[in-house]
Amino acid sequence: MRFVNRLQARWLVGAAILAVAIPVIGQDKPESILPPGFGDPVEDAKPAPPPPRNSDNTPRLDDPDPAQLRPDASVASGSRLPPVDGGALVAGVDPTTESDANGALTTPAILPDLPALSRRSISRVGILTGDDGDMGAAAFGTSVGPYLSYLMGKVEAPIASRWASITLRRALLTQADTPRAINGADFAADRAWLLLRMGEADAARMLVQAVDPDQYTLWAKSVAQQSALANADPAGMCPAAEGHPLAGKDGSWMLSRAICSAFSGETSLAGALVDQARDKGKAGNIDVLLAEKVVGAASNARRSVKVEWDGVTQLTAWRFGLATATAIKIPDPLMASVGPQVRAWRSRAALLSAEDRMGDAEIAAALGVFSSAALADHYAQVSDEAEQAGRVDPEPVGAISTAFAGASAAVKAEAIGTLWAAEDASPYRTYAHMIAVARAAAMLPVSSEASDTVDALMVAMMSAGLDVQAARWAKQSDVGSLAWALLAVGSPQKLAILPSSSVSGLDDGTSGKRAQFFLAGLAGLGRLTPDAANALAQDMDVPIGRQSAWTNAIDRAAKANEPATVAVLAALGLQADRWADVSPASLYHVIAAYRRVGMDGEARMIAAEALSRS
Repeated sequence: MRFVNRLQARWLVGAAILAVAIPVIGQDKPESILPPGFGDPVEDAKPAPPPPRNSDNTPRLDDPDPAQLRPDASVASGSRLPPVDGGALVAGVDPTTESDANGALTTPAILPDLPALSRRSISRVGILTGDDGDMGAAAFGTSVGPYLSYLMGKVEAPIASRWASITLRRALLTQADTPRAINGADFAADRAWLLLRMGEADAARMLVQAVDPDQYTLWAKSVAQQSALANADPAGMCPAAEGHPLAGKDGSWMLSRAICSAFSGETSLAGALVDQARDKGKAGNIDVLLAEKVVGAASNARRSVKVEWDGVTQLTAWRFGLATATAIKIPDPLMASVGPQVRAWRSRAALLSAEDRMGDAEIAAALGVFSSAALADHYAQVSDEAEQAGRVDPEPVGAISTAFAGASAAVKAEAIGTLWAAEDASPYRTYAHMIAVARAAAMLPVSSEASDTVDALMVAMMSAGLDVQAARWAKQSDVGSLAWALLAVGSPQKLAILPSSSVSGLDDGTSGKRAQFFLAGLAGLGRLTPDAANALAQDMDVPIGRQSAWTNAIDRAAKANEPATVAVLAALGLQADRWADVSPASLYHVIAAYRRVGMDGEARMIAAEALSRS
């Protein structure tokens, strides 16, 4: 892509997010529809916390309690990775190592014994602080640890809303006080595991690294292993593998120890451990071969290893991580069998070409893992690769290039409109294109010549949170259009009083729910009077007055000013593979709760996203 304004593309500001599903907690019962700002929610008991973890702190794979999920559970259906031949082949993050600039494996540093004063406390764990846009040390309020652990385990990530996912990531990374009745390392592991299920490999690794390895519990070790695999960083397992009680009898830990021995220069021991795992049948053949491949790369051994995928029907965390770390191509059918978060993990794999990862980057952007700037940078890399190989830019790179560097404003606007109008079977791709051109749309001068594409321009700007720039187009947005509706919920300032007919008359998009989402957004933001909200809710069959255990919980967390708890509960309410499966009533409660805890901007962007993607 010949970006004339390549630097402008790299300045794109924004964030992103994605979609997948689960039902909310509890049963409905009629109550007031008024948002928390207009009345007190009905108080109810919190959902019961999960039973304590097993005595050895290793959750069972077949335990139906979501809080007991371990990192190697299946993603074939969308959210988790399957076990390896009944075992748990996972590996974790090493706080002392990174891959080099080319993604090659590097030898981990030896972990020193830390003096007591040098150890970091686990009473407050996190990455984001006040200067980074955190939610504060008391972000989880007075909620107890087992309750929060239960809620996070219930989230079937990824979720429908990109913006809710972005907010959830900020909540999980906040340097927050460890709640009562939970170990600090376990609480950090719970948060990191949810981040991994959201596709946030880098964020999960940072959170894992915020806990000193000598304070890892067995659950924290398991999540650290999974984080290493998601980041294609085999060396990262070493702090978790050292001294692990299962290192002599479990295939994953035995092979992990072999890989770590190779990184430490103990080549003979590494080979012996690999042979032992193979001879004792502790792991499948493909898993042993991949471990042997990593051992060879780490020790610079000349042992030839040929990895073949014939007969392999499951892509596991182990197989993904080790294959990606050694630049072994994973067959397309196996990649197609896993959830979108695994594609987001692969989007950052430096050993693969940018063009090979273009679809992954688009999914990552729609999930909220990539910002608009990161996605535009990726398209620029694809263009550079094509130019160096003497090829033309693949689509949509050419259209995105035109959006930034077209001959005129009209040409740029037309390119953005073309991207929005393109039909694609993927629920992520079209929206990702809008994320990529958000800054290009924001730089266009307001003109009646672009009136035919104003819907696309508005979707693009709102996708990256460019609400002020979007508001400039108010006079070009016809009442009743998508652009007008996006401004009604997304603009920083409340628009003039909206006629009820304009709310109910908004087209229903492809989901059949756009008008209902519009009502839910306006009501949750307090941009309708209570009487108008009540009347429209009845006319449009949006039961925003019904109460459940989930609505009571999120309203209570909002009333107690617990933004991180609200973010987790919002994710529970927005669990769906696509926006068409999200309840408008749930959207109402999420937006109202966000607004009550001071996240008005995020609430407006979620409302705008619901209209854009429905």
